[in-house]
Amino acid sequence: MKAFVQQTMKVPYDILSEKNYRKFLWMLLKYGNSPRFIERKISFNGYQFSIPDAISFVWQYKEIMVDRCYDFETDAKQPVIYDCGANVGLASLFFANKFPNAKILAFEADKKISEIARNNLDSNNINNAEVINKAVWINEEQLNFSSEGADGGSLMNNSANKQLVQAIRLRDWLEKENQVDMLKMDIEGAESEVMLDCENSLGHVQHVFLEYHSYSKSKQNLSAILGIFEKNGLRYNMENNYKLRQPFLKKVKEKVMDMQLNIYAYR
Repeated sequence: MKAFVQQTMKVPYDILSEKNYRKFLWMLLKYGNSPRFIERKISFNGYQFSIPDAISFVWQYKEIMVDRCYDFETDAKQPVIYDCGANVGLASLFFANKFPNAKILAFEADKKISEIARNNLDSNNINNAEVINKAVWINEEQLNFSSEGADGGSLMNNSANKQLVQAIRLRDWLEKENQVDMLKMDIEGAESEVMLDCENSLGHVQHVFLEYHSYSKSKQNLSAILGIFEKNGLRYNMENNYKLRQPFLKKVKEKVMDMQLNIYAYR
């Protein structure tokens, strides 16, 4: 009976006790059926953001502000945070609020989205986050980037909507820091190559959030990434965001991605 009450009362309890959860439900109700990729402004928690796509922002809000998937603790007086795949700046806002003295580097490859992120942070007086319109990669070079219009832009897709972007070699940037307190990486499929390139450059990184994408027609290399964490003395935990029922019967042949994991690595 106790377990039944806990489960049945969880949602009402969350609604009553958590203002961010109430805000998420309100946004889901208002924007859940909205047309995709329409620019608008949205207000939350005393802030106002410009967003290119309402429904993708709503789910970002849940992950970042309700579930607090990027939350971490540090004793550093001026934490160094790399926000790779910054999108419209919500994660950087979260980090800046928790650590006002932090140095935040927010990398966003999509030119239009990076401009939105920069304006969002500037207009909300977030002064310790620098938005850098470059792709996180394994070389400094120009690359074709497929812009999806919201949070799904990628170096790995072959869509028609391409733009030429300048890339940075993440390894070189990490090696310039004495310590990196958080490396957040949500770069839509480029994470495997980048992590392999950074294999010997994570010894001073304290926390890593990595969104791992497994594409159905590409080789899986999750074990290599986990091996890199182990080599660098990082423990890890994983959460599956792409739950596939009966995976033996439904092998996602028709879809691009067959698995997506949130990996949390830490000392």
